[in-house]
Amino acid sequence: MSELITLVVILVIVALVASFADYDSTDDAVNKERSGLSLFIDYGTGLHYIKAGGWFNGTLMPRLDANGKHIREGDL
Repeated sequence: MSELITLVVILVIVALVASFADYDSTDDAVNKERSGLSLFIDYGTGLHYIKAGGWFNGTLMPRLDANGKHIREGDL
């Protein structure tokens, strides 16, 4: 039972810390809503990808520059 209480306390602390995280330019800081976008970099190729939506059912798409070229680490 004490393990369950410890787990609940840890989850509450993590939720509180996450709720005070800074908003970035893709978020709606006024209404306190997150955009749901995450940046992933393939460190083997250096290519950038943007994840939209949830962790398990989201969409992964290439991050493109203004010319439609896939952004590679070091191009920015």
